[in-house]
Amino acid sequence: MARSRRCRSRGGFAAAIGLALVGMAAGWGGGTAQASPMRDVASLGPTAVLSADHAGKKSASGDDADKRSEKSGTRALTCQPVPLWANSGGGNDHLFEYSPTGTQLASVPLVRDYGDIAWSADGTTLYAVSWNTLPPVLYTINPATGAETSSVTITGPAAGFAGYATNALSARPDGSLLVGSFYSNEIWTLDPTTGVSTLFPASFPAGLVSAGDFITLPDGDVLAAAFDPGTLHPTDFFRIHPDDTITEIGNVPGSVYGLAQSGGSIYAFRANGTIETLNSVPTGSSTAEIPTTVVVNTGVPFFGASATQDSGNCNLPAGTSYTVAKSVSPAGPVNQGATLTYTETVTNTGTNPATAAGFSDDLSAVLTDGTIVPGSVTASSGTASVTGTTLTWSGTLTAPPATGSTVTVTYQVKVNDPDTGTFALTNTVAPTIAGGTCASATGCTTTVLVTVPAPTVTKKAAEASFVAGQTIHYTYTVTNNAPVALTNIALTDTGPGAPSVMCPESTLAAGASENCTASYTATAADATAGKIVDAANLTATVGTQNVTATSNTVTVPLRALTITKSAVQPDFTAPGETINYTYTVTNTGQAPLTNVTVTDLTPGVTVSGCGTNQLAPGQSTTCQATYVTTAADVAAKSIPDQGQATGTDTGGQTVTTTSNQVVTPLDAVSVTKKAAQDQFTAAGQTITYTYTVTNNGAQPLTGITVVDNGPGTPTVSCPQTTLAAGASENCTAGYATTDADVAAGKVVDTAQVTGTTPSGQNLTSASNTVTVPYAGLKIVKAVQETAYSAAGQALHYTFTVTNTGNVALSSLAVTDSGPGTPVVSCPVATLAPGASTTCTATYSTTEADVKAGKITDTATVTGTTPDGASVTATSNTLTVIACTPCKDDDHGGCDGHNSGGTGGWGDHKPGRPGQWDVHPDGATAGTAPATGHDGGNRPVPPQAHTQDHGGSLAHSGAQVASAGIAGVGLLGLGTVLTRIAKARRRLDGGTR
Repeated sequence: MARSRRCRSRGGFAAAIGLALVGMAAGWGGGTAQASPMRDVASLGPTAVLSADHAGKKSASGDDADKRSEKSGTRALTCQPVPLWANSGGGNDHLFEYSPTGTQLASVPLVRDYGDIAWSADGTTLYAVSWNTLPPVLYTINPATGAETSSVTITGPAAGFAGYATNALSARPDGSLLVGSFYSNEIWTLDPTTGVSTLFPASFPAGLVSAGDFITLPDGDVLAAAFDPGTLHPTDFFRIHPDDTITEIGNVPGSVYGLAQSGGSIYAFRANGTIETLNSVPTGSSTAEIPTTVVVNTGVPFFGASATQDSGNCNLPAGTSYTVAKSVSPAGPVNQGATLTYTETVTNTGTNPATAAGFSDDLSAVLTDGTIVPGSVTASSGTASVTGTTLTWSGTLTAPPATGSTVTVTYQVKVNDPDTGTFALTNTVAPTIAGGTCASATGCTTTVLVTVPAPTVTKKAAEASFVAGQTIHYTYTVTNNAPVALTNIALTDTGPGAPSVMCPESTLAAGASENCTASYTATAADATAGKIVDAANLTATVGTQNVTATSNTVTVPLRALTITKSAVQPDFTAPGETINYTYTVTNTGQAPLTNVTVTDLTPGVTVSGCGTNQLAPGQSTTCQATYVTTAADVAAKSIPDQGQATGTDTGGQTVTTTSNQVVTPLDAVSVTKKAAQDQFTAAGQTITYTYTVTNNGAQPLTGITVVDNGPGTPTVSCPQTTLAAGASENCTAGYATTDADVAAGKVVDTAQVTGTTPSGQNLTSASNTVTVPYAGLKIVKAVQETAYSAAGQALHYTFTVTNTGNVALSSLAVTDSGPGTPVVSCPVATLAPGASTTCTATYSTTEADVKAGKITDTATVTGTTPDGASVTATSNTLTVIACTPCKDDDHGGCDGHNSGGTGGWGDHKPGRPGQWDVHPDGATAGTAPATGHDGGNRPVPPQAHTQDHGGSLAHSGAQVASAGIAGVGLLGLGTVLTRIAKARRRLDGGTR
């Protein structure tokens, strides 16, 4: 509300307006003057900008816009006009109601002066704000009586300024209120429930104050009025945007104290009682004058104004609604040249008359395919007309059920022939006045399809047949049979793998064709199926109508051969055998084949002719082949062989297949015989034979039996009678040598093994011969000296070694077992069968030997056979005696027993010079002492001795020189006999 009018009503208040007003309370309402909390107009700050605190409000304004849309149906709808409300003051405090045309509908007195009035966002509550009170108060008013029904004290920043000069109050879509003051460029938001105010993010430019009201426009901006408080004119209009920026859009001359919105029009209320409408609400920045049209001049001094649509919500009176429905006949599809009849029905669904109803029907998508039949547009009430491509109707609907509560509009359209449009006639009717809705979700739209000449697709395969892994190339010929372009062409192959189809163009002109292509790689599953059955589906658009087509079905048969190979002979045993093969070739595909040929993959196989070289699907033919085995086959132990068949389809493509592999195995067995003993040395020795039986073939053998053909035909024992391919086993037998074997000098033995193949063939191995030679050595030991008499004397031994066997012996070595183990030296280390050699050794006697009275020892010879076996022989035992002078009063001599000597030649009897006792254990092999002495130290001639056979004379201890008696010729036969007799008497226990 303009303050100039208020000042005049308070006794010249306008003259007191300044940049700072003090003591206004005393001038307006009497009482003690007090300092005003209002700021000087000149001190007002610049236009407010959006802050972080306002971001949420900005977002809320978007939500508010949605709420407005929900209430009004759509932002494009025009609200039906609602009454205008205004309050007057200056002692004539009334509330007025006017029609949008300016007719006063009601007037009731008010309780007090109000700075402004405002309807709530939902149009159900009328608010009023106090004027010239501290603190300010927000009231609710009964519009029918003008009585105050409730109040709340305003707090917050608006309390200071608004308390004195609140001249702007309007509802926002979210239910809050906007408040403006004559003494500030600031704007505040107010919670009508609590009375709490907060600073609004936007404000008027410095030097301007609120002139009255904030109207929420359909586009979401808020229209606000302001003026210079010093001049009160012109009234500037601003748009406050959702982002809280503010833009001046123009002005009107003079002062405007209130604004109201009704039916999409903005009404300005002046202090002189004039109600005007703004001819436009500019959207861009401007300082130009905004033209207005006077509705009525009431003569009432208006302080404020409002309408239930100020918040942007239509807020129609209860019971105000109507629906629009649309139908077409025939519904389609229709042929070109058909006539369509459209019917649009408007029905009042409320309880009150719809003073303003209307709809708009967009025919642009209809007239591309048809034309309106002249004179066919009719309406049962109201006005229906076609402008360009839009049919509109407006009128009034009476309250039901009176006549006129339903209006019917009809018109006709003829489909073009030929139809060169979209082949679909679609249009939608929509209410244009708030309160109108569609009768159902789909009741306002109709679509009539025009039958389209379908496109065609012809599919071909470049290949006459296929094999797994082969690529098949398809061609799809697409033809547009429509009189207009075929667009959005897409082909989908329905065959296995759904290959992607590529088309050079996605649009075809009327009557045009193109070739699309695709390729597909056949799989094993396709081969199993025996064929590939394939088609394609086309989707495209003719105008706005989708069309489809399916191609012919293309069947590509499988190109396949099988070849089965078999061998007549189940196995082979040697080179030079003939194997006969048979090949069975079958066309297992679904494509006929010609030029069918068979080849073998093994060199040397000769294939003879086949029954036929043309095979229909399922047909077979037989071919023959022969092969002669080789030594290489025997070495390989088997003959793996395969055949290959080739055929050609009608398109010239070949198919090649390989047969099963036929393996003809080798049957072979061998026996290797070995003797555990490398030689034998005498009859009666056991030779143990081992027979290693090996299955050298490629398949198992049964009935394994080893036969030994040697002397005595020993029985062979085997651990098992079955051998797997490549397996071996060791069989055994024993044989005792005979004198005949010794005489033969060897044992010659032969063995064979037999077995049975899986095919029942008897198999015999080659013979294997083992020779076990007789091996023998002989050694004879001799000594040059017949006796020794003291330590340090040298004894010279000889060892005659003879190879008595039939194998050469090497590494000959002789070992002497006597004291000191004299080293034996041999001239050779190898002896051929029957050869001999003499080895030598020297031994120096010791005191121990003298005390012992004799030296007894043997020799051992060892040799090695060619296969590494050792042969050993032991010599005769040789004893050399110690000979010393007699120690008693007899003739002396070598009597080891009586004279203290040990081991002498004989025992000399005391008192019997020249007589010797012979030791009962006999002389050892070798040579008697070279010289000897009797009891008178007479020399004794040398005696030769033979090998000791172990005979002894009991209890004598004297050596017997049985082999050398003839050599004692110096003694005489009688002396010898006498000594022998005495010796026997001694042995028999007689006396000397």
